[in-house]
Amino acid sequence: MPESNRLQLNPALSFLQALSILNIPDDVEEGNETDTHADATANKKDGGKGKKMNMSFQLKRMLATAFWLGLMPFAPGTFGTLLGVLIHVAVYSFLPLSWHVLALTIALFLVSYANHALTPWAKSHWGKDDPGNFVLDEVAGYLVVPILFHQGDLWQVVFWGFLLFRVYDIIKIPPARQIDRKLHGSWGILLDDLVSATYAVLTMYFLVWLGVQMGWSDWLIRP
Repeated sequence: MPESNRLQLNPALSFLQALSILNIPDDVEEGNETDTHADATANKKDGGKGKKMNMSFQLKRMLATAFWLGLMPFAPGTFGTLLGVLIHVAVYSFLPLSWHVLALTIALFLVSYANHALTPWAKSHWGKDDPGNFVLDEVAGYLVVPILFHQGDLWQVVFWGFLLFRVYDIIKIPPARQIDRKLHGSWGILLDDLVSATYAVLTMYFLVWLGVQMGWSDWLIRP
């Protein structure tokens, strides 16, 4: 493999290596994160197993909340979506045009895999079937927008993609509502966001057409 390709794939490989830690069982609760003196002594006796489990807990919570964005006291899904926006902007800013769709697709796959792997932990940790703080589905949903929509300036795609995706994800137009209510597990958590993102993309193509017809392309989306 050429050296340039290997360097660009390294972040994905590193992320996959981090995801392998997700399979480490952890029984550390959020309220018991600070070790007491007895805990520290126990950790020395068991070869640091307790410390490893605590690290696993922290990693799982960090990823599940999109680097703590999902821990915001209000609108955690909206804040979590910002990680998808950051990935989108980073790909468009630092990678050549020919790599954009591939890089975003890889990011979508990795986030979707993390969503699947972390769903049982998130449901157990927060005690809900679809915890509001578990926001990887919003990250994955937003990434669908730049994968399917290739027109306009970057700021236009980010603005309208973010706004429309959040609106559709909140109101959940069918079949997103049916998926959210009837399909359980990781797929139920993820698929309604992918449907909402598809509605956002269709609306953005309509905005391109409307902008051309009304002469508003500078304010809507350039063709």
